[in-house]
Amino acid sequence: MKNMLKKAKTLVLSLTVFLFPVFFLTTIQDPFVTNKLYLLVFSALVLILLSTLEFIQSKKIVLPRRRLDKYLALFLLALGLSILLVSPNKPQALLNINLGMIKILPLLILYHYFSTHHSQRVKQAFYAGALAVGLISALFFFQPFRNVNLPSSWQILKLPQFTPLGNYLELSIYLGFVVVWEASFLLKKKKLFEQQPDGRVNLSFLIVHLLLLVGALMLLFLPLKNQQSLLNMVFYPLRLSWYSAVEIIKNPLTAMFGIGVDNYSAIFTRVKDIAYNQSSLWQIGYFTISRTLLLHIFTETGFFGLAAFCLMFYHLARQAVEKHSLYFPLVIFMGLVIFFLPPGLVSLFLLFLLAAWVAQVPHQPTIQLSLPLSALIAVVVVSLTVIGGGVYLSIRSYLAEYYYQKASEGIKQNNIKTIYDNLKTALILNPFSEKFATDFSRLNLQYAINLIISKNQKKEVLNDQEKTAVTQAIQQAILEAKRVVNLNPQKAANWENLALIYKNIINIAQGADMWTISAYQRAIMADPQNPLYRISLGGVYYALNNFEEAIKYFEQAIALKPDWPNAYYNLAWANYQQNNLNKAVNAMENVVKLLNKGSNQADLAKAKADYENFKNKLEADSVEKEASEEAKVKAEELKLPEKPVEVDPKLPIKNHDPHDPE
Repeated sequence: MKNMLKKAKTLVLSLTVFLFPVFFLTTIQDPFVTNKLYLLVFSALVLILLSTLEFIQSKKIVLPRRRLDKYLALFLLALGLSILLVSPNKPQALLNINLGMIKILPLLILYHYFSTHHSQRVKQAFYAGALAVGLISALFFFQPFRNVNLPSSWQILKLPQFTPLGNYLELSIYLGFVVVWEASFLLKKKKLFEQQPDGRVNLSFLIVHLLLLVGALMLLFLPLKNQQSLLNMVFYPLRLSWYSAVEIIKNPLTAMFGIGVDNYSAIFTRVKDIAYNQSSLWQIGYFTISRTLLLHIFTETGFFGLAAFCLMFYHLARQAVEKHSLYFPLVIFMGLVIFFLPPGLVSLFLLFLLAAWVAQVPHQPTIQLSLPLSALIAVVVVSLTVIGGGVYLSIRSYLAEYYYQKASEGIKQNNIKTIYDNLKTALILNPFSEKFATDFSRLNLQYAINLIISKNQKKEVLNDQEKTAVTQAIQQAILEAKRVVNLNPQKAANWENLALIYKNIINIAQGADMWTISAYQRAIMADPQNPLYRISLGGVYYALNNFEEAIKYFEQAIALKPDWPNAYYNLAWANYQQNNLNKAVNAMENVVKLLNKGSNQADLAKAKADYENFKNKLEADSVEKEASEEAKVKAEELKLPEKPVEVDPKLPIKNHDPHDPE
């Protein structure tokens, strides 16, 4: 029984390592990262179940003693405290795919089992997985499904840059790890080239490793064929990641525990500078990850998390050096990944796998505990509760993603009922998802607006039933948008969504205009350098005929992004409405100049026409004003002095000094 359980654990570990680089499904919106994450979650739960059965059979707890364990436990504690004390939306932080517990806990559990099972099958599974992902990526470079009629969810298979790892950046990290590993292995394992006791050379083993090395090296050149694919994850300026990291130091709580897991976008929008608005990324309001893994850990978990992670990595490197093993080049490689590349599941998986390999020793010291019957029962109950709770929450979370994907498919089919039902189900399964609630609020709003537009086009009036439906949809939209804000009021995007809901019902709901203005002001406070929010708020004032306030916000948008034609266009019309014709002409002239640098001919023609109209109006008003002034001057020149008013008989007027009292 004991051997069977041990073999079962080795099998689970081998399958996990093999499937990780090649596993993907199109059942959810993110077919690559999220599916791999849940693969790790369920693998970890199965391993815990097997260990529980092993414990029931042996009635003993065996705890290995490894130097890295305490630092990994410290890092886990830092994450937990960051979520508990700082993260505004704690349930979503737990499920965050960048640094949430759903990612780190399974990796720690797998680290434990990788380091305690010395079977070569796990490493052989790693070799097989590397070969598989390399062959698949190379095959799809030639687009084998280019002319095949595939379902919409499987259209990704037609892309030349398709790889089961998601993008060429993750593929490069994985293959880079394989190249360093194989090069170190072939250089240090000299016995590969020596004869075996039976007189034969170990050619099969040698060929496998040479194929891995050469194949990985060749595949690393694939990203060079398509640099855009390598940069599938957008790289924004590194200085903004540094600003974000420095910003958390200003507050003692965030300095110690960070801005909170799943809250990076809140700090990014706060520190974003005007220079960002001059880049090609300026319309991307925020990023959810830092430019480097190390800065991301520091920003979200503070000095505590950074110290724990650095201590773990330091002792990993130290242990690799002490062993004089082939793992040290891999430590250097992973150090470069941590320092220069964004956080990703692939890089953390490889880091924890490497940590497990380094932590392995031939005769690992252990602590064996024999427990009384009551304690045995308690351990089993706790273990089964953890497994059951983990399975329930994981399935519930995954199903929420599944129904969200079904709702997305309904959009392609233009089936409002499919979208509504599936999105509502996703939100019931995961009520803490800001993404689900945001989309559901907009869907309800769109339903109400579509119904009103449909009746207006038919020149019909809403009946009582339709009025009730519109009212309920609008109330639901507002409710969901406010709930998103309550989940995390630090994120500018959440306030923007609330503003959009109210903005679209200004002519429908009483007081919506004030709520719109208030929500946009909160969005601007959270993202002070974003010109889009100011244009939107200025547009609200413009629609309310408050042109003075509109001009103020349009000018602020121009100050933040001086090369934005639309900001000048809005400013021109707002000044025109205020009869500030000189300013209107100057603003529209800037629109024409900026559009001349672009290629949008329709907008350019429109701007030129408006410019000519404004200019003609200005000239006409100038001529009229000059004529009026000239007539006024002439009238004053020809006007005769008026006779003073006469009174008969004249009134007796006493002359006296005004300073003398009477």
